[in-house]
Amino acid sequence: MRRSAEGELAWELPPTIDQALVTAGLKAKLGPWTLATVRHRVAVLSTAHRLKHATNPCEQRAIRTVLSRAARAAVKRGERPHKKTAITLAELEAMLATCDDTLEDTRDRALLCFGFASGGRRRSEIAAADLRTCSKSARNIRSYGDESTLSQ
Repeated sequence: MRRSAEGELAWELPPTIDQALVTAGLKAKLGPWTLATVRHRVAVLSTAHRLKHATNPCEQRAIRTVLSRAARAAVKRGERPHKKTAITLAELEAMLATCDDTLEDTRDRALLCFGFASGGRRRSEIAAADLRTCSKSARNIRSYGDESTLSQ
């Protein structure tokens, strides 16, 4: 990457190399990665360094600055997060119909129902749900969740 005459970031990977990476299955499509891909790769590298108890270059101020500037540039280019459509009741019922009486299927059924009945929670919220943060009444179960997630 380099700055163009207009001050914008320019993609400099030669087209033949870009095509070879796509052909080899190392990239999904031609052109630069999306901001989400870059952030994901930095997060993976950061986790790998942390697990090895190694100095983490991803935590350097320069890396954070570059990611912040890349985020602003992505917005200027019109790059937006791809929101997923919530499932419908019919889709939920179709998923529940595939659940048997095994322990795993009982768990899956409970998680699907909990996520749907509680207004469509994020996967991370469902995974982090804890019975200690729930209260039960005659007709309802209320999950209070993590304050940091609720305050976003």
